Amino acid sequence: MQVYGDPWRTIDLTRWRDRAAAPLQGRWIERHAEIADRLIETGQILQALEDEAFHRNGDQDREAARLDPLKAHLLYLARALIGSLDGRHATSELRPSLLPDDLPDTLVAREPEGYAFYALYPEAYALAAARLAARPDALVIGLRSIGASLAPMVAAAIGASHFTTLRPKGPPFAREIDAPDLARRLACGPARDVLIVDEGPGLSGSSFASVATFARKVAPDSKIAFLPSHAGGPGAQASDDTRALFATLPNCVTPFAESLPERLPGWVADLTGPAIEPLQDLSGGDWRRLNYASEAHWPAVDPMQERLKYLLRTERGAFLLKFTGLGDIGQRKARLAQALGDAGLAPETLGLRHGFLVTRWLDDARPVDIHRDRPRLLVALARYLAFRQQRFASSGAFGASTGELRAMVLRNVSLSLGDAAAQDAVARLGPMIDRGSRLQRMATDNRMQ
Repeated sequence: MQVYGDPWRTIDLTRWRDRAAAPLQGRWIERHAEIADRLIETGQILQALEDEAFHRNGDQDREAARLDPLKAHLLYLARALIGSLDGRHATSELRPSLLPDDLPDTLVAREPEGYAFYALYPEAYALAAARLAARPDALVIGLRSIGASLAPMVAAAIGASHFTTLRPKGPPFAREIDAPDLARRLACGPARDVLIVDEGPGLSGSSFASVATFARKVAPDSKIAFLPSHAGGPGAQASDDTRALFATLPNCVTPFAESLPERLPGWVADLTGPAIEPLQDLSGGDWRRLNYASEAHWPAVDPMQERLKYLLRTERGAFLLKFTGLGDIGQRKARLAQALGDAGLAPETLGLRHGFLVTRWLDDARPVDIHRDRPRLLVALARYLAFRQQRFASSGAFGASTGELRAMVLRNVSLSLGDAAAQDAVARLGPMIDRGSRLQRMATDNRMQ
């Protein structure tokens, strides 16, 4: 099913240069988060530039020396982030970024899903790579999009001075690599360790498999390892060959999320005070245990689509710590939450700490009784919508177009109820969707969904 869109972000390179030259401020965790945000944004810039060259070269990855300064800066940021982890070597200064001179004022880049939705932290890849010990001659390959910022973390952790990114192409479940320059470099040199870095694997694992197959073909003596975001292996659409690759090649994973309950209270202590009991994990629908007297009354949830979230109790009260996103997406959502909280339309927002939004937990909150509370609910709903229309009008830079909404309805209803039902749904929704161009768009945080 189609659940998420494929969001793109416009990056202002002038603003980015200014930010890159600015000193880090705040407590350690705020400085650490800023380094991570700069790493992620710089990775998006590299991804945009390399994808642009990829398409210009006929969907072929060619090596470009003009981007080496940008890659060097990514390695610099990765080393700074590793050094800052847990406050061991916290810094307040970062050198300005290096960029080629012939760039436009703006670039358009994909927003990496792992940073936006799945609590995927770049630090996890450095911790995973550290298990491999020093491998300065290894070839580190990051798969674009997100691999543009994950690969430098791996390279920095093992002492490598360079990394490469590739864009797998072809059908989603049968990806392949076309990189003639890299193929010649691998074939002509001595056998090397090849470390393949990406989020996932997803339903098929074909992106990881495509690079492993490519490396084995051009350099059969290469020692290949995967650095994925989880140890679960590929999903139901994986081929037998792909399953064999994942079963035989080393998979190096550090589940950073498992250490979050130990780290998070320290990250947010300035906002909440010290924890007086262990964090309570409310992810995957477990929040219902606190809101309903009986499991029989629990509403349905989709646990796999829920954000990571925890309940923290301190002497100052109870707080919800919810993963909102790393980089610009987390900051954008925090601003929305802050405005809603200030208007009394959502719980009070205290701040954002390295991807986690800190809000007040309302112990006395109860589910709405749709019949008893209907008049108050309608008034609150109208106020909420009016506030959002006034404060968060959107130019259309975010969100789905009417064509994308139509395609989503057609696909999802067809998968669930069949083609005839899908056509009927589109016919019924058609007039409303067609009016979309005349309606005022507004940015959402998906509360209404």
